[in-house]
Amino acid sequence: MSGQEKSQAKREQRIAKEASKSKRGVKVKSIQCVPFGEEVRTGETVRESLKASIPFVRGKFRPDSLQIATLETEADSFQLVIPWSGKIALAHEFVAIEQGCLPESVGLKRSIAGSWGFGTWIDGTGQSDSDLPRATENAGAKLSEGVEWNWEWGNYKSKLRWGLQMIPLGESVYLFMAKTASKGVFGWKAGLDWFVDRRQAFREFLDTVSMAGANETRFLFPAYSMLVLEPMRQVNLERASVAETIGADQDE
Repeated sequence: MSGQEKSQAKREQRIAKEASKSKRGVKVKSIQCVPFGEEVRTGETVRESLKASIPFVRGKFRPDSLQIATLETEADSFQLVIPWSGKIALAHEFVAIEQGCLPESVGLKRSIAGSWGFGTWIDGTGQSDSDLPRATENAGAKLSEGVEWNWEWGNYKSKLRWGLQMIPLGESVYLFMAKTASKGVFGWKAGLDWFVDRRQAFREFLDTVSMAGANETRFLFPAYSMLVLEPMRQVNLERASVAETIGADQDE
């Protein structure tokens, strides 16, 4: 068993433990690991970590594997997607398919205030002053509560560019996606209940929305979760082009 496989096995145990203590009834259905690009060697990890320790020099962790956990509640299921760079787990994502009419894409991006801010809501064209972003902003913290804007490992800090994005898949179905760092105070924690709560908060918000839109499927931010969408048979994506898009727009 490689070092990465051992680390992934430990992470799988943490996911299972967190699910066993879930107050929202989250259960683990399956967990699999999928190779993603060229294998990251120890020398590369050490080199990039050293770069990150030098002021004004940026290191870069390149993912080479995705750990995908399918989780269930009484009502439905969702996926937890963890990118790995060698033995290091990077900022993770959640993705779920929701029932409801979302007029257009809407997302929460990192604001000028960075980790001190609450993010900025934007629509499918990147604007923050249209009807839907204004409505999400007016809904308050219940939609964005607990969104993390930094991922850290040793001397390395990654500034996450986005926290939430919701994408229409037609008139009555949409994707709910989140990107975050660990939710644990002592050790790594995915935030399974946190994601369930954010989904519920957005459902309740969407029930109050009465806006016309084209329901166009438009992703606002590149996401590793995009790679699991085609197997979910909801979005037809070419794996190579998606991987290229993600790699070209990584978090800083």
